[in-house]
Amino acid sequence: MTIFDAFYLILPLFLIIFLGWLLFRIKVANEQWIKVLNEFAFYVGLPLLSFMNLYTLDLQAFGNAVLVSNSIFMIAAIALTVALTFLLRLSRASGSVVILCTLFGNIAYMGYPVNEMVFGKDGLSVAVIVCSISTFFFFTFAIAAAQYRAGGNPNLRDVLRHIAKIPLLWAVVIGAIMGYFRIPLPDFVIKPLNMLASASSVVVLLALGAFMATLSLRRQLGQIVLIAVLKLAMLPLMFWIISLAFDMDKLQFSVSMLQASMPVGVSAFTIADNMGLDREVAASSVFATTLLSVLTLPLFVALLT
Repeated sequence: MTIFDAFYLILPLFLIIFLGWLLFRIKVANEQWIKVLNEFAFYVGLPLLSFMNLYTLDLQAFGNAVLVSNSIFMIAAIALTVALTFLLRLSRASGSVVILCTLFGNIAYMGYPVNEMVFGKDGLSVAVIVCSISTFFFFTFAIAAAQYRAGGNPNLRDVLRHIAKIPLLWAVVIGAIMGYFRIPLPDFVIKPLNMLASASSVVVLLALGAFMATLSLRRQLGQIVLIAVLKLAMLPLMFWIISLAFDMDKLQFSVSMLQASMPVGVSAFTIADNMGLDREVAASSVFATTLLSVLTLPLFVALLT
């Protein structure tokens, strides 16, 4: 597949993002829209999409390579990013926001629909697995590293409390257990769950587009460039190197690579704000890396297919 073929393959997803941006710009959508769409995605759509994919996945035949490789990747990515912030002598405030944005990828809002568009339902199932691993490591070790770099003391109780409030992780656990033990659900339950899950991809892309309309590149370009290089180039390269030690099939490798190459996640802005970090840098990083992903994602798709 050429890069142009790959671009046209995922172009519909970017058109939906553009539609969300346009609706906000012409004042059809507003801040309340973004809030409602994001809450539907966070509490309903993405958890149900994750649950249904794991519920129908043959986990017993899945293998451990993708689990172990992505876990090692997240640990290595955290270590590399923290080390770079010290080597580059970034201030506490700058270093912590670089850690946060570099390690928080848009692996659900963009990762799910992109992998489903490119690799089908099987690709989406692998993307759910990778997302659950990355989400766990981000909200534990990565958040703790960002807090430490900012000069604070990570609080284990707060970390665990935050993890317990993430519906996607609960959906992954419940879906994996029910799928592994083949616990049946009646059709009248499965059908509405599938309907809600199938709506999530469009909803999250519209929400992303509308959110993009509120952002701009404002300042601290040096930090934003560093985050973009790490997020869109260095981390995919790191995963490729790590993957050489594992016997993953092509689908698992390709989906993991695409997930590693996703832009900064939209919630980085909110998390940075809650942690007292520079939310303007976080917002600008989301904006810049998402725009750049219009070029980088087709390149990775072309290479992987």
